[in-house]
Amino acid sequence: MRADRGEHRREEARLFRGEDGMALLITMLALFIVALTGIVISRIAQTEIEIAGNYRSVNRAFYAADGGAEYGLNELLELGRAKARFPTAAEMAAIAAPALAGINYSTFTVAASGAQTTGPLTSGFYQGLVAVTQPFTVTATAETTAPPVGTSTVAMTANFDIIPIFQFAIFYEEDLEILPGADMWLNGRVHGNEDIYIGSGATLTVDSMMTAAQDIFNFRKDDPAALMSGTVQIRDSTGAFQAMAGLDSTDPDWVTEALERWDGNVRSGEHDVERLNLTIEDPTDPHRIIEPADVGDLAADQDAKMWYDADLRIINGQGFDNAGNPVSLIDPVTGTSAVTETVVWDSREQKHMLTTEVDMDKLGRAPGYPGTEAIVYVGGYEPSGTFPNWNGGASGVGPAAWDGYATPWSGTGTTEFAVKLTNGSELADATTVVSDNPTYIRGDYNTVNKKGAAVIADAVTVLSNRWGDVNGDGDTTDAGDGDLAYSEQVLNDRNAWSTTVNAAVMLGNTDSIPGTEYNGGVENVMRFLERWSGDTLTYRGSIIDLWNSTKALGTWIYGDPIYTAPDRAWSFDTDFLDPANLPPGTPNVYTIRVIGWEREH
Repeated sequence: MRADRGEHRREEARLFRGEDGMALLITMLALFIVALTGIVISRIAQTEIEIAGNYRSVNRAFYAADGGAEYGLNELLELGRAKARFPTAAEMAAIAAPALAGINYSTFTVAASGAQTTGPLTSGFYQGLVAVTQPFTVTATAETTAPPVGTSTVAMTANFDIIPIFQFAIFYEEDLEILPGADMWLNGRVHGNEDIYIGSGATLTVDSMMTAAQDIFNFRKDDPAALMSGTVQIRDSTGAFQAMAGLDSTDPDWVTEALERWDGNVRSGEHDVERLNLTIEDPTDPHRIIEPADVGDLAADQDAKMWYDADLRIINGQGFDNAGNPVSLIDPVTGTSAVTETVVWDSREQKHMLTTEVDMDKLGRAPGYPGTEAIVYVGGYEPSGTFPNWNGGASGVGPAAWDGYATPWSGTGTTEFAVKLTNGSELADATTVVSDNPTYIRGDYNTVNKKGAAVIADAVTVLSNRWGDVNGDGDTTDAGDGDLAYSEQVLNDRNAWSTTVNAAVMLGNTDSIPGTEYNGGVENVMRFLERWSGDTLTYRGSIIDLWNSTKALGTWIYGDPIYTAPDRAWSFDTDFLDPANLPPGTPNVYTIRVIGWEREH
């Protein structure tokens, strides 16, 4: 028995020893597996960290490359605006890459990427307008400077479009108000760089596309609560006219509803319409383009001001060429000067306007006229180092016709300088007249052998064919100045005759003030001083309002003693869609359309 028990214990000991060895082996194996798993996990974690680091570096490089391309595009835009033309290869090569901490641009190029073309735009908000288009490509390769190094390349291709502004039927820099009381038809592109307020007392038909950089409202700006009893109808893409009927930017579904109703022909800032700026260095100051030279003018001022482009300047009654040399304004046929001085009583301004009167027929024959298409700058100013004495007179006070009137710089506020264009039914050639004085167009203008013509001024007033006719009924005593005698008559004796004007106008206006004052809207932006009732103003051109008038400050008032409205037979001059027919020196606006984006790696 003892032997059996001993044997049993020895067997148990042997088994225990075997189990301990197995346990040890299993334990060691488990520890090895745990250690191996730890190594693998550590290596995976390290790899993931490296991948994440590389991903962050590549992403950082990508965003830097994308931002660099956007930066280059913006610099190109600024350069084109400052030069008022497409930049040259050398100018684009001088555009430097942006400076970003931890980023190196191994490639940064801004260059033309195709041939310059002229033709109708086929895409974008302004499709159909004829533009000069230059494609450009901006390429940026960005690298991170700290390891892990990431690299990315982005190329952006864009079309830089320069659009002559007189291709718009109506273009406003600030709020545009179209609120005619009678039927009115608009057949060309309508654009506002701010809001558009549109309504009618009858039927207003917009047979074109209409865009606003901000909002479009189907009510009055000066009196939003006033009932507009008429109809506004706008053409859709099929040629059908769809009524506005209150659908405007106040509607929560405006974006989609406008697209559905007009098929994209009516768009606002909510549809991503942007401002169209002039191609001048500071497009926020468009009035600069009509201002005269100043001794402090910088290169950018000279690029912006049409004064410096003028082929002929008529300043204080005297003629000068572009270099400032005196030229003759004597018409060899009649032996008289194309320029005289008169006085007009402007019932809206409530001032005597000391007027430089330019006979356009005589001017076309005068030696000082350049003989080809011309930009003519006309103005009256206080004599100074920049401006000569009147007619070369020693006193500089002014011509005899102005004796007895205070000068505009005297501080009395009873007078203002002005310009009047007469006998302009047939122009010698395509002609643009520019002035920062208020300007009057008297009688038919550019109606015989029509040419490209424009009048660009502080304000533009249309005077009928009858204006200044001292033989008309009710005239007061002439006293040697039929113009003044006529203008001083009461309204019922200042009866207009039907008149035709074929010219683009770029002009200023006054502001409408909500609840207080209406500026007359686009239908009265060309001003009137006669009783037109029953007579027609036939107008064909382009109406561009870019600034507030700085000299013709009289507020809009309808009726006595200022004017009654003509029957308006107005239309956009579609000849302007051919660049060959545009007026000389037509200002341009620009837009950039991104047409391609590519990430190389």
